[in-house]
Amino acid sequence: MVPQIKKILYTSDLSQNSRPALAWTMTLAHRYDAQITFLSVIEEISPSTAYSVRSFMGENRWKEMTEDQHNEANTEIQNRIGRFCEEVQNEMAACPMVVKDIVIKRGVPVEIILDEAESRRCDLIIMGTHGGGLFKDAMIGSTARRVLRRSKIPVLVVPLQEEDG
Repeated sequence: MVPQIKKILYTSDLSQNSRPALAWTMTLAHRYDAQITFLSVIEEISPSTAYSVRSFMGENRWKEMTEDQHNEANTEIQNRIGRFCEEVQNEMAACPMVVKDIVIKRGVPVEIILDEAESRRCDLIIMGTHGGGLFKDAMIGSTARRVLRRSKIPVLVVPLQEEDG
């Protein structure tokens, strides 16, 4: 049986390093007429730290700050989609039409990614990795590695492409 790619979960930490994975996502979605769900997970701070910050800032300011963070992430995703589509408009005229949902959640990234992929019945997860440190050539990011290990569906991990300098 030939695998079908109709639903893609693209996950990003919204770092500058995520553009190569976005390009792969948009290209595959365009080629296979697949829908994309963009997912960004804002990592929760520890409960004790959250309690301290809430105590210091006050509950209303805390809620306002987390809502602002959510809105900024949504705006950034919309902007990236728009910029990418502008860059490739000659090759991919229907670019924005493949985006089904933009989801921003708080929690443990690996758990949220796997839960979203399963609940949305995605066929493929696409994510970038930038690695780092002493073993960057031998290892991928810990989130990508854990998603790869635990996912029940294929995962495409797109490495950061070094700029020629």
